[in-house]
Amino acid sequence: MNNSSYRFNHNHLSIVTKTWKAVHDLPLSGESLDWESVRVFDLMGRRFYEFKIWGDFETEAKIQSLHWFLVELEGTKATLKLDKIIQKRRPILNGEGTVTDRYLKDKQEKHQVVAKNKKIIWLMGSDKGEL
Repeated sequence: MNNSSYRFNHNHLSIVTKTWKAVHDLPLSGESLDWESVRVFDLMGRRFYEFKIWGDFETEAKIQSLHWFLVELEGTKATLKLDKIIQKRRPILNGEGTVTDRYLKDKQEKHQVVAKNKKIIWLMGSDKGEL
């Protein structure tokens, strides 16, 4: 049984156990990031947190990437296992050419983590790998 608690903010993941507290920097950080989702799950006796974050604008065309991160949690240790881009988007401009809060998005790549033949496998589009 895992008695740890987890807290996320714009820059850090905090892990608190009965005896220890650890603070880990997130791969992307800052208050301007747009968080899509966060979840903690167990698979084959291992604990992971998965989060999806829209990164900062990459080009003059204001294109953003949706990053899919998988981090393995072991006690107070957090190890980044996967960083993949699963979708791109750009904001829709209004009549004056300024950015709105609406976006044109590419189709999101199908992605998942599964247990198969005593292994943990990640799948994204036609790519796959073992954790």
